[in-house]
Amino acid sequence: SVEVPPAGYRVPLRTPTSQTAPSWVDNGNEQAAVAQAPLTVSAGEVTTATFQYDEGSRVSLHFPSTTGTGGSVTWPGAGTIECLVAGQAPATSARPASTPVAEVSVRTSSGWTVTRPGMARVAAVACAGTNRCLAVGYALTPSSGAPYADSVSSPTGSTAPQFSQDAAVSGVTTFDTLTCPSAVSCFAVGTGSAGPVLLSAAVTSSRVTWSSTAPAGITSVSSISCYGTTTCFATATGTAGPAILQLVNAKWVTDTLPATPATTGLHQVVCSGTTTCYAIGSTSGGAELLSLAPSTTPPSAQAAWQVDTLVLSSGESATALTQLACAATTECYALATVHDGTATVGAILSLQTPPGTPPTWVLDSAPTTSLASLTCSTTSVCVATGPMTASPVLVSRTGPTTWTKDTVSLPGGSVLDSVPA
Repeated sequence: SVEVPPAGYRVPLRTPTSQTAPSWVDNGNEQAAVAQAPLTVSAGEVTTATFQYDEGSRVSLHFPSTTGTGGSVTWPGAGTIECLVAGQAPATSARPASTPVAEVSVRTSSGWTVTRPGMARVAAVACAGTNRCLAVGYALTPSSGAPYADSVSSPTGSTAPQFSQDAAVSGVTTFDTLTCPSAVSCFAVGTGSAGPVLLSAAVTSSRVTWSSTAPAGITSVSSISCYGTTTCFATATGTAGPAILQLVNAKWVTDTLPATPATTGLHQVVCSGTTTCYAIGSTSGGAELLSLAPSTTPPSAQAAWQVDTLVLSSGESATALTQLACAATTECYALATVHDGTATVGAILSLQTPPGTPPTWVLDSAPTTSLASLTCSTTSVCVATGPMTASPVLVSRTGPTTWTKDTVSLPGGSVLDSVPA
């Protein structure tokens, strides 16, 4: 006998000289099909499964659901904390299948310190002024393994990298995003037993106290952005379709979207100043950029949104918008996918006029490559990255509407996820 790689082969059979009919003998040890029981794979861990199969069998793996494991990096400039890096502890041979453990690496003037806040996953980190830094995510109940929302914060003034537990949030299973627009308030998106929840935190020198609201008719929330200490906007999807929610006087209300063209999806909202907010989404005809209508800014009640103007060359169309970033009130940029009639390329749109006209966005001169992440830390420093694997690209802003491709050198196997603000 001979062992050959698994494949399809044609084997001709000749009639034996004895004139007896050829026959095949079934191997009784083989099975026609074997199904392995579903496995639960923990983020950041190695999960093993052992089962028998024939070397020539076709093995299929199906992943019904996955959870992202990427961490986050931020330079808050809060107290003595210079940098916060959130992630998970790697699996080791000593604990290949144990419950995942979240880590927060903190840099101060004394160097780096790694702390484990008692969570399974850190979804986001942010600092409320120079008072307290927060990390939010979820922990797992030891007895059942069920997730529950978890929040930890640093001591007053962020004088030490150790984090302490905040008060539990009843009925909420996970934190997903976090933003802290002032030293006394933070807002987050979470998940409850009945669907998405929007959370508000009162931040003091001694504690962080969370409260949650479940907006009626909302099935998902994708982003949240705030200006001031009390006004926030969130992009959402509800039973009536895409929606922008607005927090006014501690209550979430649904804003008015343009009737034409009809918005089919909303992905992100960003507020760049005390009266200026933008949102990216889509219509049946392609990408869409929205801004707060001037008659309702700054809003004190339900706000209205207007359709911005996208200026492209003849034959070009924006098929998608993936991310917004603002360096100042009137300096905002959007990552776009543009079809030029023959190919689809990555592009960057820049804001040209302030709200009220309505705003105009123009196509900047940027390298034609796919772009995955956009960050603006100051009015003069904006960078975009992409693709994340293979040949990483870093693009930096060199003028009002010009971007230059920078040289990136990474160790073999490394990926470029994003450049933090």
